Amino acid sequence: MRRFYLLAAIFLSLAAASGIYLQLVAGGMPEPEQLQLDQSVIALLLIAWLILDPELPLEQRPTFDHAFLLMISFPFLALYHQFLTRRWRGVATVAGFVALVFAPYLAIVAAIARLYS
Repeated sequence: MRRFYLLAAIFLSLAAASGIYLQLVAGGMPEPEQLQLDQSVIALLLIAWLILDPELPLEQRPTFDHAFLLMISFPFLALYHQFLTRRWRGVATVAGFVALVFAPYLAIVAAIARLYS
């Protein structure tokens, strides 16, 4: 199930980014609410992936309230958890997660750069 959360987050991030990019190139404008919803769902899927980490000791496994704290403080607390369990590979993982969460906004920047170049 943990793999599903990660794959779903990647798919949703890429689908949202490509849809926004195509919409902007075609002359449309993305809805701010849709951008915020996409970002929230992607972050929620990534948080679910993080709290199901098998390398976290069972006594330190996050509870629901800790997962909510992780979601609010994303990516800082996630960076801390991943650094403790996986060291620098965990830091690279969180950097990839940040790129996934902000991919729709990066698509906006890419579309604007394409339109004005």
